[in-house]
Amino acid sequence: MNQEPTPKELPIKFKIETTVNIDKEVYNTLTEAAKKLRVSRSKLVVMLINRMVEQEEPSEEDYVQHAVRYQESRDEENWKTLHIVLLRPDYEFFDDVRKLWKMSVSFLVAYVTEHYLVDLEKIDNKSTEEDF
Repeated sequence: MNQEPTPKELPIKFKIETTVNIDKEVYNTLTEAAKKLRVSRSKLVVMLINRMVEQEEPSEEDYVQHAVRYQESRDEENWKTLHIVLLRPDYEFFDDVRKLWKMSVSFLVAYVTEHYLVDLEKIDNKSTEEDF
């Protein structure tokens, strides 16, 4: 039986690798949740963004009248770099969400972690692939 490759096995042309700086507490929360769910942090971020899109709509007022929102400033020692690997379709979706909700990538990751990681049992594994 011929199995399809996992995202980890796919050539780089099928995925996007990026980094974001987020608060250490948000990073730790995301890491612990990913371990608990047995998924990568990248996969969990995609799951949380899907959850956000299902539960809220971008504000028309924010979209039309306001600038992109960023995380609050912090001292350098309070930041942690998060490496994210996304499949191209997930990256395109992520980018669209970021533009519609007028958030920086790092703010979007922090926002979904803080607002949509409340009830882990309700998260489903929606993504274009099974594992990251």
